[in-house]
Amino acid sequence: MSISLFLNRRSLLAFPLTVWFLCALALGVSSGVAAQTATFDEGMTLFNQHRWSEAASVFEKVEARQPGQTDALLYLGKSLINMNRFLEADAALSK
Repeated sequence: MSISLFLNRRSLLAFPLTVWFLCALALGVSSGVAAQTATFDEGMTLFNQHRWSEAASVFEKVEARQPGQTDALLYLGKSLINMNRFLEADAALSK
Protein backbone atom coordinates (compact mmCIF):
# COMPACT_ATOMS: atom_id res chain seq x y z
CA MET A 1 0.00 0.00 0.00
CA SER A 2 1.44 3.36 -0.99
CA ILE A 3 1.56 6.40 1.30
CA SER A 4 -0.61 8.49 -1.04
CA LEU A 5 -3.36 5.86 -0.90
CA PHE A 6 -3.19 5.87 2.92
CA LEU A 7 -3.43 9.69 3.04
CA ASN A 8 -6.40 9.70 0.68
CA ARG A 9 -8.26 7.14 2.81
CA ARG A 10 -7.39 9.05 5.96
CA SER A 11 -8.65 12.28 4.39
CA LEU A 12 -11.86 10.57 3.39
CA LEU A 13 -12.40 9.45 6.97
CA ALA A 14 -11.57 12.85 8.44
CA PHE A 15 -13.90 14.80 6.16
CA PRO A 16 -17.21 13.43 7.52
CA LEU A 17 -16.01 13.96 11.09
CA THR A 18 -15.08 17.54 10.30
CA VAL A 19 -18.46 18.18 8.67
CA TRP A 20 -20.26 16.56 11.61
CA PHE A 21 -18.31 18.67 14.11
CA LEU A 22 -19.01 21.92 12.25
CA CYS A 23 -22.72 21.09 11.96
CA ALA A 24 -22.94 20.24 15.66
CA LEU A 25 -21.17 23.46 16.55
CA ALA A 26 -23.48 25.52 14.34
CA LEU A 27 -26.59 23.87 15.74
CA GLY A 28 -25.43 24.43 19.29
CA VAL A 29 -24.79 28.11 18.71
CA SER A 30 -27.99 28.70 16.77
CA SER A 31 -30.16 26.83 19.27
CA GLY A 32 -28.82 29.03 22.06
CA VAL A 33 -29.68 32.12 20.07
CA ALA A 34 -33.08 30.67 19.24
CA ALA A 35 -33.79 30.02 22.90
CA GLN A 36 -32.89 33.60 23.81
CA THR A 37 -34.89 35.00 20.93
CA ALA A 38 -37.86 32.83 21.85
CA THR A 39 -37.86 34.42 25.30
CA PHE A 40 -37.93 37.90 23.76
CA ASP A 41 -40.66 36.73 21.36
CA GLU A 42 -42.59 35.36 24.33
CA GLY A 43 -42.35 38.78 25.95
CA MET A 44 -43.61 40.42 22.77
CA THR A 45 -46.54 38.02 22.64
CA LEU A 46 -47.45 38.87 26.23
CA PHE A 47 -47.00 42.58 25.52
CA ASN A 48 -49.30 42.40 22.49
CA GLN A 49 -51.88 40.58 24.65
CA HIS A 50 -51.71 43.48 27.14
CA ARG A 51 -50.36 41.15 29.83
CA TRP A 52 -48.05 43.88 31.07
CA SER A 53 -46.80 42.34 34.30
CA GLU A 54 -45.88 39.03 32.70
CA ALA A 55 -44.26 40.79 29.75
CA ALA A 56 -42.21 43.02 32.07
CA SER A 57 -40.92 39.95 33.91
CA VAL A 58 -39.84 38.30 30.65
CA PHE A 59 -38.15 41.47 29.38
CA GLU A 60 -36.21 41.81 32.65
CA LYS A 61 -34.90 38.26 32.19
CA VAL A 62 -33.95 38.90 28.56
CA GLU A 63 -32.08 42.08 29.49
CA ALA A 64 -30.24 40.29 32.31
CA ARG A 65 -29.11 37.57 29.89
CA GLN A 66 -28.32 39.86 26.93
CA PRO A 67 -27.61 43.37 28.26
CA GLY A 68 -28.19 46.00 25.60
CA GLN A 69 -28.53 43.50 22.75
CA THR A 70 -32.31 43.52 22.30
CA ASP A 71 -35.22 45.94 22.64
CA ALA A 72 -36.04 44.36 26.01
CA LEU A 73 -35.48 47.59 27.96
CA LEU A 74 -37.72 49.54 25.60
CA TYR A 75 -40.58 47.07 25.99
CA LEU A 76 -39.92 46.72 29.71
CA GLY A 77 -40.36 50.48 29.97
CA LYS A 78 -43.52 50.41 27.87
CA SER A 79 -44.94 47.57 29.98
CA LEU A 80 -44.20 49.49 33.19
CA ILE A 81 -45.82 52.65 31.78
CA ASN A 82 -48.95 50.66 30.96
CA MET A 83 -49.03 49.56 34.63
CA ASN A 84 -48.61 53.21 35.78
CA ARG A 85 -45.20 52.40 37.27
CA PHE A 86 -43.59 55.53 35.88
CA LEU A 87 -40.48 55.77 38.08
CA GLU A 88 -39.50 52.19 37.25
CA ALA A 89 -40.23 52.83 33.58
CA ASP A 90 -37.99 55.90 33.65
CA ALA A 91 -35.17 53.86 35.18
CA ALA A 92 -35.52 51.12 32.55
CA LEU A 93 -35.69 53.56 29.66
CA SER A 94 -32.71 55.56 30.96
CA LYS A 95 -30.30 52.59 30.82
